Amino acid sequence: MSRLLALVIDVIIIWGIVLLLTGILSDNGVSDTSRGPSFGNQPEESDSTGEFFVTSLLYFVICERATGKTVGKKMMGIKVVNKYDGESIGTWQSFGRNLLRYLDLILFGLIGLISMEKSDQNQRVGDRAMSTIVINDRKS
Repeated sequence: MSRLLALVIDVIIIWGIVLLLTGILSDNGVSDTSRGPSFGNQPEESDSTGEFFVTSLLYFVICERATGKTVGKKMMGIKVVNKYDGESIGTWQSFGRNLLRYLDLILFGLIGLISMEKSDQNQRVGDRAMSTIVINDRKS
């Protein structure tokens, strides 16, 4: 449950970053993404989806590579580590596990849930592929 809550916190932060950046980068200071995400076929409507994808990938990779934690993970007292030695994960491990997050989300997260249920270390597809685990990091 802490992983899910951490993800919800991180998604809220990522949308805030996307809205802030698109507002700053737009010509008139107001971005079309302020309407929220849209999944239409028109190029201007799909821009927010692409911006969210790139921003979220960068957010997760930078945070996890630097500290093993995103803001959400820090708030929930968990972090990502290398499965074999418990040390910090590398850039490619973080990139791979987070790119594969989108596979986990197929069918409303069912793929990720099944993967975690079948794993003795609660690993989703990205964790298995990149040899990472999420551990409790609360100080006793």
